[in-house]
Parts: sequence; C-alpha cells; structure tokens
Amino acid sequence: MQRSVVLCASLLIPAMMSACTAFVVNREGRTFIGNNEDAWSINAQVRFEMGRDGGYGGVYFGHYNGSPMRVMMDQVGMNEAGLVYDGLRISTHTTAPTPGLKQLHFDALMPLVMRHCATVQEARAFLQDYDAVLLPSSMIFLANRLGGYLIIENDTVIEGHDPWYAVGNWRMASCSDPSTIPIPRLQDGRQLLLGGEGSTLEEARDVLAKMAVCRRKMGEGTLFSTLFEPGSGKAHLYFYHDFNEVVSFDLKEELAKGDRTV
Repeated sequence: MQRSVVLCASLLIPAMMSACTAFVVNREGRTFIGNNEDAWSINAQVRFEMGRDGGYGGVYFGHYNGSPMRVMMDQVGMNEAGLVYDGLRISTHTTAPTPGLKQLHFDALMPLVMRHCATVQEARAFLQDYDAVLLPSSMIFLANRLGGYLIIENDTVIEGHDPWYAVGNWRMASCSDPSTIPIPRLQDGRQLLLGGEGSTLEEARDVLAKMAVCRRKMGEGTLFSTLFEPGSGKAHLYFYHDFNEVVSFDLKEELAKGDRTV
C-alpha cells in the first residue's frame, strides 16, 4: 500500500451525526466507486456539465433541503477521466490558516478539481495550492478509475491504492485501524469487501446497499446512492435506498446532449 499521512491529529471523538458512506474497489481489472448520500431533503438533482477550454466534463448529484440557510449543492460527481469525489461530514476540528495558500469553500473548489484533474495524484497536486482550513467538519474523498483514493481533511492527507477502501463520517486523522470505526453499516460493507465482494456491478451494488440506511424519523435515511464505473464512464443512481430500481447514465452520451439539469 502506498500511503502518506500529513499532520495527523490526536484522537478525536465525533459527535453523533447522520452518516454517509463511500468506497472504492478494484478487482479483476474493474473499478467501482460507491456513495450513499444520507440526508433529509425535499429534492435532488442530476447535473451534466460539458468540458470547456480543455477541461473535463462531468455528472454531478446534489440535493437541497429547503432551508433558507442552504442552497442546492453538488455532493458527488464523476468527470470524463473517471475521477470521482464525495463530501462527507466528520467531527469538527479547527486549524489555523496557512499563509500563502488560497481559500475556497467546498462548493467552489471541487468544480475546479473536477475540471482539471484526471487522477488522485493530479488532484493532490492541484489542492496543494489551497488551504484546507475551510474544512473543519468535512472530508473530501476522491477515487479514480484505477482504484487509487485520496482523503483530504483540514489537518490530514491520505493517499492509497489498495484492492478496496471504505469511509464513513469519521475523521481518519483519528483512526489507525478502520475496523474499529463504530459505524455498524460501514463495517458491514467492509466485511463484504474484505470477503472479496465487488468484482461485478451486482456485487458492488450489494456492498452499497449494505452501507445504506432507512431511519424511522419521517422515514428518512439514504436519500440517493451512486455507483460509478469510471473505466466505462457509467453512473448508476438509486433513489431513497431502493436498490431494486436503478437509473443508469452513460456520461459520454449524456454530455453530447449539452449542459442540463434533471
């Protein structure tokens, strides 16, 4: 495993929060990247953005909960090069600004990354010019078509290339052993991956389903789930933790139709 950790923080105990999960698995020459977006929301959207001026186009998934304090924002996306990102909430930890580095919020920074970067290595190099101080309660998870992954927290950078890797709403700077993270459904998914699952679309979907949730409060839980095949540019969307129904997109075909939101 190729892995580097920069400025690891001391152990942090996160507050209870709604959990999102994400994973990347690379087996038998195929890569799948799955994401569960767990939130109460009144709507969701799929947005296609064409590449311009030599940049990559992509497909982005977002939602809006109706609060006047929030706006519609992309949460998950994949570009034409097969780079995928997700934003996950984690426990709050503040850091001091780094002199000389640019500052951009997540919703302004990630479009730049996705337009200009094809791999996690390129994304890491690009992000070195930006201060992660504006991520006190967030993690950026990126993965690419060959199975490489990158985690950005405000005090930590982790890069790796394993057969599989999975994250939840847990600050990885505080974690030396992912098997101890106290998120049961994350561990359920990890067990499937540890057992060799994830070499087919169906197996990757089963891992994604294992990590999804339906909560009793207002019936909410996983709002939508995405499963990407970055090698072929396919994106599969499951709504409201129902994995019996799927809407699939071919990114090349969709971008040929121009910019649009559905």
